[in-house]
Amino acid sequence: MSLAQRADRGPDPVVHGSPCSVSILLRTLPPDESAALQQMLDDAGWSASAIHDAVTAEGYSVGRQTITKHRRSACRCRRSSPYLRPTSP
Repeated sequence: MSLAQRADRGPDPVVHGSPCSVSILLRTLPPDESAALQQMLDDAGWSASAIHDAVTAEGYSVGRQTITKHRRSACRCRRSSPYLRPTSP
């Protein structure tokens, strides 16, 4: 990869803490399942409780509160990485 390509791509995110269980699940699910979970997280029509029910029905362990925090970018994995923090206007 050239320097120009690296500059366009940006730096790799650096995570200094343990990722939250939602991030771990997103990374370990098969790609289609991970995309479906991300779609649920991005859709305000899905409550944290509904996502929790769907995820636990499939046999995965994620807390409702962790889902809420992950959606607000307030979970431990997001707080621990400056590249994942929401930017202020």
